[in-house]
Amino acid sequence: MPLRFIPKNMKYVGPILWSYEGMPHWINEIKKKKFEGKKFAYVSMGSTGDPLLFETIFRGLEKVGFGMVASLGRLKDKLEFTDENLYVTDFISPEIMNYCEIVICHGGNSTIYLSLKYGLPLIGIPINPDQIDNMNRTIELKLGVGLYPDCLESDDIAKSIEFMSNSDYKSNVEMFSRKLIDIKGEEIAANLIGEYISSLK
Repeated sequence: MPLRFIPKNMKYVGPILWSYEGMPHWINEIKKKKFEGKKFAYVSMGSTGDPLLFETIFRGLEKVGFGMVASLGRLKDKLEFTDENLYVTDFISPEIMNYCEIVICHGGNSTIYLSLKYGLPLIGIPINPDQIDNMNRTIELKLGVGLYPDCLESDDIAKSIEFMSNSDYKSNVEMFSRKLIDIKGEEIAANLIGEYISSLK
């Protein structure tokens, strides 16, 4: 949005993060494997994900010793492969990121903010124009890398993880994570709405 055209009565509240309560039955397996040294990537491609992408992503993660935790929504039942290090559900609490090292997503606004909140660098595979814009800014700030879905190969995933592990991405993301802790978007928005309602009385 062009800043010069913003109405004077528009208020900035900061990010309002998506939330979901509940963990799947296999969460204890994740915790156990994490304790034993296994690394995991959190994967979410929203409603625009292609089921065929997920196996490519998983095979890339395998090459660098990662398992995959995926929240797939309506795509959950469309995966055609299984593995002992693949954990799939429809929806899951963002707190699962506490047990992950990296986020792979479509570049949606909410998932990017969540990855930053939990201090995780990300790999974006954008499909829609807004996701491409989000990822361009993410790449510019060195918070993650972007890949093209149409020609994605497993090696691209593996190489991206190796690249970010040997760079400043983790420290950049941790800096943004500390900034997000102080931004209470939900609280600010609720207060502004309350003030507006009170002004109508």
